[in-house]
Amino acid sequence: MNDIEDGYMFWKRVDSVRDQKRSLKEIVLKSGLNYELVKVQRSLNRVPKACDVCKLAKILDVSTEWLVTGDHQKNPTAQESVEFEENVRLARIINKILKNDYRNLREVEEFLHIGL
Repeated sequence: MNDIEDGYMFWKRVDSVRDQKRSLKEIVLKSGLNYELVKVQRSLNRVPKACDVCKLAKILDVSTEWLVTGDHQKNPTAQESVEFEENVRLARIINKILKNDYRNLREVEEFLHIGL
């Protein structure tokens, strides 16, 4: 595909998952993007910048990869997205604990009633 076809398909996917009761303007503004810029991108069949695509994907509750490529197998369900976010939070907590000294690790073990 060329850039114009990619852009066309991107906006078709946006429309396919957008609740028809919500306007594109509402979705764009809720995601914190500039509506006038998005209107131009859409009219020229341009895919927005990666960070803007991420914001739109979050509001539309789809994966960024699916929104860009249309790969249905990679489009997680809402539950999978929640589980992923919980795993990211857990990984941050674990990394923070591991970077602290032994005394803090011991306190966490005691708080969680974990005896080694």
